[in-house]
Parts: sequence; structure tokens; C-alpha cells
Amino acid sequence: MLHLFVSQSMWHNDGRMGVWETTCANPDDAKPIWSPIRRLCDGAALNKPIVLRNGTWLLPVELPRTWGPWSGLFGTSSTDAGAIALASEDGGKTWTRRGGVTVPDSDWPENHFLELKDGTIRMYMRSRLGLRMAESRNEGRTWGEVTKPAGMDQPCARCQVRALASGNWIFVKHLSPPDSYNDNKRIGQIAYLSRDEGKTWEGGLVLDDRKSVTYPDVEQGPDGTIYVTHDFERGREAEIILHRFTEADILAKRFQSPQSHQGIVVTKAMGTKHNQKKR
Repeated sequence: MLHLFVSQSMWHNDGRMGVWETTCANPDDAKPIWSPIRRLCDGAALNKPIVLRNGTWLLPVELPRTWGPWSGLFGTSSTDAGAIALASEDGGKTWTRRGGVTVPDSDWPENHFLELKDGTIRMYMRSRLGLRMAESRNEGRTWGEVTKPAGMDQPCARCQVRALASGNWIFVKHLSPPDSYNDNKRIGQIAYLSRDEGKTWEGGLVLDDRKSVTYPDVEQGPDGTIYVTHDFERGREAEIILHRFTEADILAKRFQSPQSHQGIVVTKAMGTKHNQKKR
């Protein structure tokens, strides 16, 4: 079963937004059939759910700070954003809101979860002052204090921290300093590896060193190959870039494995004014 989550809002944030879901039981067929779309909750979901060891699904949902022409339209407003957990105990059939936190100095938390070996759930979140984290010891029902994770400096931009099949963690972040904010100062992407659940980070494989490289996402194949995608100049070149590599490449700080490849352009949108002029 393939689950597709989408978010909807008027302008950036109308004060309510909405997380919607549709499913497909035959995604590999020539004519896949999708279920009627349904609304799960307020907010937006920008990252994938995780499956806990007990089978519970946790979907990270953000409640962004409201601003814009429709700010407060639905009777809600905020000066700081929130990050919550949406849970399913029946494989995605039904969803229930669990606990969350308010993220100080945040517009878009873009939160995501990891489960530690002791069962603790860690949530990483974006803020204007860099990366933040909070932990839950009851599967997302309540959360501890929002703190700054040591050794994980990151500007106000999306990053990715994911658990790999080996049990190690990968951290994909910008090369730019923590005080960077706008797209022109979001420089490059680099990948690090942790063998102790985020306490320390090793290696440093530079995936891309250009400006305006943002929004990384991570996946891993059955053979252990790591795949990272991100965009490049989303308002001009409008490219999605793919890199594939291994844990050994991260530690060696270079693309050395036979299956590794850097900088594959997988798609390029042609609807921007810049690209229309080039044709």
C-alpha cells in the first residue's frame, strides 16, 4: 500500500492549513487506483512517517506561524510555530493526534522523528536560530524541553536526520554557517554519519557546493545504497538533483564506491520565466 500525504493552504499559511492523505493498493500497475482523499488534521506534513518497533506509525506534522493576507482567518494565530505527532496503530487506517511542542523562533519547524534504541522518540525541528530537538519517552504523547543538539549546527533551513539499516544515522545539512537564512546564503549539502545516535558525527561527504541548494531528502535502497535528493535554484534552474553513495563514502569524504554517483539531474521544471527564455 502506497500512502501519499499532501498539505493544503491559502497562501503560505491561512491559520489552519491541512494534512490530506490518499492511498493506492496497486502503485506499480499501469493504471493505479487511488482512494478518495481524506483530511487528517490541521497543519502540514513535510517529512515521512516512521514505524516504531511496536508497529505504531508516527507522522510528523508542523503547525507553522501564521502570516499573510489570510492570517487568523480561522480564529487561530501564533508568533512561534508548533510541531506535533500524528499516530496510527492500525497501519494508517486511522490517525490520532498525540503531543507536541512549541518551537521558539520558528516559522516552519519541518519536524521529523527518529526512534532511539531505548525507545525514546527524538524530534528534530527547524528554527530561525538553527536546529532544535525534543524527546518523548511515551511514543509522542508528551515531549520534553526544546533544546539545541550539540555538534549539529545548521542554518534556518530544512535538513535531514535519518536512521539507516545498519543502525547508524545520517545527517544531511548545509555547508553554510548557522546564521544563514535566505536562499542565496543556503550553500551546498554535506552528509555526516553517526554511530552513537547523534552524539558525535563523522566523515563529511560534500554532495553539492553551490548556492541555492535546498530541501534535502534521504532514502536507502535494499542493498544499503543511500539516495539523497535536493533542489537547485528552485526559482530559476528549477532542478531536482540526486546523489547515490554508501556509508563508507561518507567516512572517506569522497564518492569512491562502484555504485556511487554525484549530481544526477533527475528533473527540471520548464515553467519558470528563466527557463522559458532559454528555450
